[in-house]
Amino acid sequence: GIYMDFEKPLFCETLKELALTRGPSLKENLRVEKIKDFLLKNNIPCNVDKALNLIIPLKKNEKKSPVIFDAHIDVAGKGYCEKFKVSKSRISGQGCGDDLTAAVMLMLLAKHLVSKTLKKPFYILLSTGEEGKGNLNGIKTFINEFQYKPEIFVSFDLSFKTISLDGLGSRRFSLEINTPGGHSYEDYGSPNAVEIMCGLILEVKNAVKKTGLKNKVTFNTGTFSGGKSINLIPDNACAELEFRSVSSKDLDSAELLLDAAVKKSLHKNIKIQKKDCGSRPAAKNQDRDQILNKVTPIFKKIKISPEIKTMSTNINATLSNGWPSFCTGLCDCGNFHTEQEYVEINSLGKGWDLLVGLIKEFGIV
Repeated sequence: GIYMDFEKPLFCETLKELALTRGPSLKENLRVEKIKDFLLKNNIPCNVDKALNLIIPLKKNEKKSPVIFDAHIDVAGKGYCEKFKVSKSRISGQGCGDDLTAAVMLMLLAKHLVSKTLKKPFYILLSTGEEGKGNLNGIKTFINEFQYKPEIFVSFDLSFKTISLDGLGSRRFSLEINTPGGHSYEDYGSPNAVEIMCGLILEVKNAVKKTGLKNKVTFNTGTFSGGKSINLIPDNACAELEFRSVSSKDLDSAELLLDAAVKKSLHKNIKIQKKDCGSRPAAKNQDRDQILNKVTPIFKKIKISPEIKTMSTNINATLSNGWPSFCTGLCDCGNFHTEQEYVEINSLGKGWDLLVGLIKEFGIV
């Protein structure tokens, strides 16, 4: 087998550079340029598609199913960290754990493998648009353009203390209610947009509970606004709502409950507008046992016992496209999406061992 040493100083230097570079979801161009510089410097081949995904073909062979390793390069919220700190035990700064550690490890892996003769087709994907309203844009674009069903698709995201085998789907909507409004006393009885929105939200919440959908479905009101003044009847209210489940059928049913509640609230003086804010496909894993049997010994060997946890990651899209997939991390990390986000330094060696173990297990080297 190939011995691959973890280049910690290069890892830290590259992570710092990427974390301090702006790269929010759907606006990753500056970070893409930095990664391209690294790849060019190390003679690593790379194609950039229309979604700004960086596709690294380390061995092509159109007749065989490839192995694909992925990490997303967009960072939630503003898309970068203000201060990159390295202490004795931790690296901290927004984006360092979610998901730039995994992206940099894959870049270092590409550097190791580019001059080697690999045993089977292998691609590294550094994907975009994973977070929030990016709605998996990068991976969806990649799937549409990639013609071959892989042997396995592995997305590296968050911590190696979890392994995700199913895709937690979501449907997100915005609702806007408009009414004539009026004075709180003079026009008392005129429809109140805030009250209508509150009633509608409670109706949907209760309907989801009562219907007894086959799988767990969660319903959340993420944002709410409305009204202008204490002495005016609100003529406008807005809210963003979200359903989540591992079942696309149950998400369809939940959306029908929302539509029924909207219809019930309509009146000649009440206008309600529902808009789609993006969705993530829900998917159950058809290859669950096979994957676990293959990867569990690798985790055991490096003394990690990951918790099986259903999450919303890039594998939502690949699983719903019929690709055998799973998701895990390459470090121990936490406080995601904040400036206090951190990566435990002593976990990096284990993360690298996990990556090398998977490369060997899937027969690439």
